[in-house]
Amino acid sequence: MKKLLIIFYFIFISTFLSAHPHVFFESSFNLKLNIKEVAVDLELILDEMNTLLVKENNGSEELYRSIFNDFKISYNGKILEKNVIKKEFDSSSDNIILNITFNFPIELKKDDKLLITIYDSEYFYDYDYDENSFKIENNSDLNFVTDFKENKKKAYYYDMVYPKEFEVIVNEK
Repeated sequence: MKKLLIIFYFIFISTFLSAHPHVFFESSFNLKLNIKEVAVDLELILDEMNTLLVKENNGSEELYRSIFNDFKISYNGKILEKNVIKKEFDSSSDNIILNITFNFPIELKKDDKLLITIYDSEYFYDYDYDENSFKIENNSDLNFVTDFKENKKKAYYYDMVYPKEFEVIVNEK
């Protein structure tokens, strides 16, 4: 009888538990610097599930909105308004590749700092990237120091996960 009660207990409890879904995107960033503007090309390689969803829906505006909300860039501590100038997806391979270009009309000067990150605070989407996922195309006469780190001050998802950030600081010309 005791074993039967234990089995019923686990069955009863399991109806209240739910698995947390995770969607993984391989991510890369290409920062393009010009005299009067900054652009970021964001490339995301979708996992199998989202590739199928996007192919079935001929693109997914909801997915774009989620990515748009998850991508953040700050300039000297202030989050910038995002301006999408291009979004496209390539479905020629097994997994869809999304390319989104954001444009920011700012003029960088010495000691300015950019922080670039993408994360979903709900932790449904997991963007996979590391220090090798970041490139800079410098079409200006500015020099930069870059760093890649986890921001331990911005914990999310039950204070267990930290956003990974690319930091770009304008150096001497």
